[in-house]
Amino acid sequence: MVNKMTWQSALAAAVFFCLFGVNCRAQAADPPRRPQKLRLVNMQATLFFENTGKFSPDVFTNPVNLWNTPIEGSAREGASDSMLVVVQIVSEGEGWVPTNRRVQLTARYGIEDGSRLGKPAVFSRIMAIRIGSENKFFAAFWLYDTGCYPVELNARVVGQEGNLRKTINMRCGE
Repeated sequence: MVNKMTWQSALAAAVFFCLFGVNCRAQAADPPRRPQKLRLVNMQATLFFENTGKFSPDVFTNPVNLWNTPIEGSAREGASDSMLVVVQIVSEGEGWVPTNRRVQLTARYGIEDGSRLGKPAVFSRIMAIRIGSENKFFAAFWLYDTGCYPVELNARVVGQEGNLRKTINMRCGE
């Protein structure tokens, strides 16, 4: 009887270790699910006209008069000292949609101070990314005191390589 119990115990132990070993191997072979990659796909900028409450078309894809924007003129709908910059982000690839990522926009430009150089201004803001059901997110940033100097824009997903850079060539003069 002792030999029979030992043989049954040994068989049970062997079956247990075989199943446990197969299960461990199957789990190790499965690739871990990773977050999808976030990609900056577009940046738009529109002038806000203070005297009409309207926005210009996108300055990067449409012919928008960027000369003397603080002054209302016949070649433009109105005067503008501010603009809305919108950065579009998409989530791509296999895996889960990231929930803890952020986008940063940095803008460098001059603010009119009576000199020909303008007072240097740096705007930097970080915003949480909340990818929607269509794997898209639009981050909106409002810039103030724009108008007479080029605006250099740089958008990036914090903690991820790559960025999106654009320049708006605004100027003023006679």
